[in-house]
Amino acid sequence: MDMELLAGVLGEYEGLDDAGVAAALNQPGAATSRAVTMAEFMRVAYATGLYARLQAVMRGEVTRDSTGDVVALLKMLDGGMTDVDLSGEAGERMLATLTSGRLASDDEIAKLRSLAVVSGRSRADELGLGDVRAEDVTAARRLLADRATAEDRRREYDAIRERLVAGYLDALAWINAEEAVGHDAPTWDGVVGRL
Repeated sequence: MDMELLAGVLGEYEGLDDAGVAAALNQPGAATSRAVTMAEFMRVAYATGLYARLQAVMRGEVTRDSTGDVVALLKMLDGGMTDVDLSGEAGERMLATLTSGRLASDDEIAKLRSLAVVSGRSRADELGLGDVRAEDVTAARRLLADRATAEDRRREYDAIRERLVAGYLDALAWINAEEAVGHDAPTWDGVVGRL
């Protein structure tokens, strides 16, 4: 787990506890669709027997009300098509032809449709974090707190340095002024008091 990366996105999840942040990061995004290659389509068609039923219609062994549509569909499948968008108009028409011609069952149509579904990716996966657990969020928050503590400590030291330098310059100017007007040299405690 890249704690630096995780710590860097925690600000986007203000108001959520550690488990809530982990859940939000692991939540898959919306599924999308993609074009299905004809090889993928045909693999399912062969495996389910759909292709054999389509061939039977093509050879005239089986007639359906939609035989003409099925023949056109088979020519399309056997043609030079490389992929088909099953969620597009042509894909929907093809699936409707298979359903209306009683050539494909609802299960077969569902298998064909599932080929086009691309599962949504979680924000954690997009960031390369893998599965984020509440313990990971706790550790990332601890990293941020430790970093803030170190930053506070650095600021405190910087403030002391600035005060020391400013005090040194002020004390030096005072010593020089005392010498210029002819006063006796100050005591060390007097100089330190000016710092």
